[in-house]
Amino acid sequence: MNNRWIPLLAIALLVAAIASAQPMTGAPPQRGGRMAAMLVAVLQPTPDQLTTWKQLREAQATAMKPLVQNARDLRGQLDTAMKATAPDPATVGKLALELRTARQAVRALADDSKAKFVATLTPDQKTKFEALQAAGKAFRRPHAMGGMGLR
Repeated sequence: MNNRWIPLLAIALLVAAIASAQPMTGAPPQRGGRMAAMLVAVLQPTPDQLTTWKQLREAQATAMKPLVQNARDLRGQLDTAMKATAPDPATVGKLALELRTARQAVRALADDSKAKFVATLTPDQKTKFEALQAAGKAFRRPHAMGGMGLR
């Protein structure tokens, strides 16, 4: 086994141990699936935190929808422009730059939402959250954001 995987496996095992050792408190997440359930299980949020997290998630989803749709539209336009018999370099370049800007807007919104989420955490919760983030990065693929490639 490659030695670089040992710390990653140790973090993953630590996160799994923390998640299985503590009972889940609070209401189960309504949306977000396994990741939200894991955050609740590991971070043990207060009812106030759960309410705040739900509000943050809803605000992010509302703000993200038009940004993501714009990026999808631009991606479609870029694909169409590239499939032309003789693609116009100016059009392709313009669309590529617009798509890059749209992706950056999506990433900025996601980063802002994450910062607001982290601001609600206690120091102990922040430590656990950082461990979850480190373990998640070890297993994330470069194209994990799907067809849009939002990295």
